[in-house]
Order: sequence, then C-alpha cells, then structure tokens
Amino acid sequence: MKIPLLDTPDVAHVLSGRTGIASRVSEIRRRVSSRGLAPALLAALQGRLARCWSVREFRMYGLSASEVSKTESDGDLRRDAIDDLLLYRPFSADEMSVEDFLSEAVQRLEQGQHVYTFAADGVLLHYSWLIAQTRRAGSDFNHEFAFPDPAAVLWSDYTRPGARGRGLQTRSIHRRLRDAAAAGETSMFIGVRADNTVSRHNIEKVGFRYWASGWIQYRFGRARRWITYAPSAPREITR
Repeated sequence: MKIPLLDTPDVAHVLSGRTGIASRVSEIRRRVSSRGLAPALLAALQGRLARCWSVREFRMYGLSASEVSKTESDGDLRRDAIDDLLLYRPFSADEMSVEDFLSEAVQRLEQGQHVYTFAADGVLLHYSWLIAQTRRAGSDFNHEFAFPDPAAVLWSDYTRPGARGRGLQTRSIHRRLRDAAAAGETSMFIGVRADNTVSRHNIEKVGFRYWASGWIQYRFGRARRWITYAPSAPREITR
C-alpha cells in the first residue's frame, strides 16, 4: 500500500478555513472572559470547536549521522535510569498517573527503547525516548511515516513546566543523536506538532531538516489524514 498523494487537498485552500474558526474562538474567549467562567471551560469549548472544523500539522525532521554535533554538554542526563522514572509525578490532572506512566515505561524498555532522564530534588523534570533501527514512526494525530531505510527515532520528549527554559530538551536531543550515531545509526528522525514553536526551534537549531508533514483535517467530527513531503524527500513510501 502506498501513501496517497494524488488526492491530497490543496493545503493553502484547507488552511483558509482557519480564519472563520479563529474569529469564532475569539468571540467565545471574549464571552467566557466577560462572564468570569473558568479557563478550563474555555479550553474545553476550544477543543470541541477544533474538532468541528480545523486542520492540524505534525512535522517530521531528519538528520544524517555525519551531521551529528560532537558536543558533550549533557553529562547530567541519565540513560535507562529506573530510579529516575520512579520519581515521576503528574503535574496536572490531564497527565498520566504514576501507575500508567511506569507501566508504559516498562513496556517501552522491554521493546528495546532507551529513556533519557533528568531529576532534581526528588522529582523527574525531563524524560525523552530513543528507538533504534526502526522503519516507521507515528505522530500525535495517528499518522504512520515510513522510512526508506532503518533509522533512529527521537520521540516522546517531556519537560515539567517549572523546568522549561533550561535547555533540557536540547541537551537530550544532542545526547540521543550522539548515542544513536555511536551505535551505527546512519539516519535520525524526530517529530513535533507544527504549533509547538519552542520544540520546533530546539529541533531546527540542532540541525534537523524538514522531511515531511502529517496533516489531519477535522470537519464536524470526521477526520481525514494525509502526508506531504519536502521536495528532497521521497514522494511515495511503501508501507
């Protein structure tokens, strides 16, 4: 099966629908604010509206092993440190419980994935994952990207809100790239939501180049997904 591209809708045309949505969101925000309603209610309303009519993008970036920086300013990050994982605590109600987090972490480790962590004052502040020698990667919107050759995938990066702005994600990216290259990987990939400007900046400044986008279009509760590629990337990938 090949990823369909011929019937891909024109991205510019699709994105034009955001203008009306944005104005409706602004109006809802104004009304909620004027009535003193809770921010959580506003977030819920925005989420429901986005599922009625919106377009979201998940970007995939690639880097070759020959371009990996030799920097070693990440000595405070630990690899596969179970005792760090045990320090996980959810920051908010919408984050995973301790039990679910540890269960998922154990499953990933059993699959051969590697976790990179930073903890301080008895709390896990950052974690991120590395998958070796894989032909596929997913997205936050349930896409499946297929690679032409086995590659390493950096994914599932998280920094606790109070620890953001300290360069933990950037140091983690450097460390995972270096470890992957040392293990013989020739290509590395990492994905991020297009609207996550902070993580996109961290990824791009390390040297990753844009490779593909996974799009999802919501129309009144129905979702359509497709993938587009950078001009230098393969236009079709067998999967």
